[in-house]
Amino acid sequence: MYYISAAMAKEFVEAATEMVETVQKLGPSPLKKAREARSEK
Repeated sequence: MYYISAAMAKEFVEAATEMVETVQKLGPSPLKKAREARSEK
């Protein structure tokens, strides 16, 4: 959880970058593959 005020632009950029990197490391959602497999039936 992040708390960032409007005056903290640099901190916002750092937090957003960290979140994006974390999500990219996690890779594609396994739920998406399961949902697609279910819809193909």
